[in-house]
Amino acid sequence: MSLISLADAAAHCRVDSDYPAEQLQGYVDGAEAAAAAYLNCAIFQSQGALDTAVDGIPAKAAEAAALYAGAIEAAAALQDVDERRAFIEVATKRRDDAALSRARLLNGVVANPAILSAIKLTLGTLFANREDVAIANNVLELPLSARVLLRPYRRVMSP
Repeated sequence: MSLISLADAAAHCRVDSDYPAEQLQGYVDGAEAAAAAYLNCAIFQSQGALDTAVDGIPAKAAEAAALYAGAIEAAAALQDVDERRAFIEVATKRRDDAALSRARLLNGVVANPAILSAIKLTLGTLFANREDVAIANNVLELPLSARVLLRPYRRVMSP
């Protein structure tokens, strides 16, 4: 479920009612994904949704551990060294992805007005700038950008 409704997105972008909903939804999804990526955590509509996601972490962690163990066991049975290495690399990548997802859920944040405003700023930018380049226009970043709104909630991670 999106944090920004299509009706709210349409009003923010000032589009007519006949504007393709799937195209606008793509901009909403992109703006929300950009905010979550910048924050390095999952964003939830409510505390209840965050709590439900956190409560599901142990089961997902157990499932990920079982998949990893099964893949390592399957890799050990392989005779070809390159194939075994590939199996282990894929299993390790999936385990690491699950750990990253778990960390993003554990450090999840409930959407607040600043985060929603940042998403809407990004939505407006995606909607207004549908091209990869700007020709014959002055392009500059506004002082109150989405990053400024998101920065206080950002989780900084070290490699």
